Amino acid sequence: MDAFMVILLILVLKDCVFGKQNTQDEYISTSNANAIKGLFTILIVFSHYVTYYAPTPQDAVYRMIKSYLSQAVVIPYLFYSGYGMVYSLEHKGKNYLRTILTRRIPRFLLGVATALFFFFVLGNLRGRRFPILTILLSLIGWEGMGNSNWYIFGILGEYLIFWVSFQVLRIRENSLTRLGALLITTVLTGAFVIWIRSMGKDTWCYDTLLMFPLGVAWGLYHEKIDRLLYQHDELWLLGLVLAFVLYQISIQNRGISLTWYTVWCAAFAAVMILLSMRMHLGGSVLNFFGKHVFSVYILQRIPMIILSDIGWTGQMPYMSLILVLLSTSLMAVAFDWLMDKLYKKMRLK
Repeated sequence: MDAFMVILLILVLKDCVFGKQNTQDEYISTSNANAIKGLFTILIVFSHYVTYYAPTPQDAVYRMIKSYLSQAVVIPYLFYSGYGMVYSLEHKGKNYLRTILTRRIPRFLLGVATALFFFFVLGNLRGRRFPILTILLSLIGWEGMGNSNWYIFGILGEYLIFWVSFQVLRIRENSLTRLGALLITTVLTGAFVIWIRSMGKDTWCYDTLLMFPLGVAWGLYHEKIDRLLYQHDELWLLGLVLAFVLYQISIQNRGISLTWYTVWCAAFAAVMILLSMRMHLGGSVLNFFGKHVFSVYILQRIPMIILSDIGWTGQMPYMSLILVLLSTSLMAVAFDWLMDKLYKKMRLK
């Protein structure tokens, strides 16, 4: 795994452009966000894959990095999801709120249901039988059928929270109601986190969810900050230093409480955003994985399970990882092509 991390680092640096970008908000453009999400998607595949075989000396550095990053690998998805929904609301108007219920959530659930069909088939071929309740709860991510599931439930809840919170804009849209919508989003997400925790779910099911309202906040107020940091390099550097100091302090205390863990997540997001203002990621590999985030996320475990069952991950883990990356990529392209056809047929496009 250490060798794969070196290869990933080379891929990142090869197409990375350092320095100011052409416009003050280019750092958060779709292309740059996709590249960042692509990087973390690959890291997530790595983190899931290593659970299918025993540690080796060749994994020592990677496993240290994995422990250091913890759940930070999912922060970009929650942050950019919150930001993206605000961006869509501002550019599509209040009608976008209606499409959350009529298009965004139905599209998401259809994608989940389609992917779960393949896990259902795979499970039955392996002699596993799924109770009806497990199947139904898997559709919303509360349970799983061999797939990664916690993020499904978390982001589905965040979509609904955003829809509820921003209904205040239907009454009147001004700076006060926008702030109110943000506060409602934050409070409801906090309540959502507390509820999931009270249900006895693992900590990774809820400990990063507050990064969604952080992304919403950035979507609402980033323009003035962008202008200052774009025009004044010294302010950008000061912000980066402060964010990094907070990151170092909070990482030492993130195991103490959920509050400290949330502070650490926010500091990580701040460092990520500030670095992206002076570092533009790119490259076909990162963009590919960024473009196919959902399909890679939900399908990646299929080849992992198959290769684990036939013993390849234990016998030749690194060759198996190459097969996982290649097969997951092919499945992701085919899956997204299929879903595009279904969306059009069901008028969800």
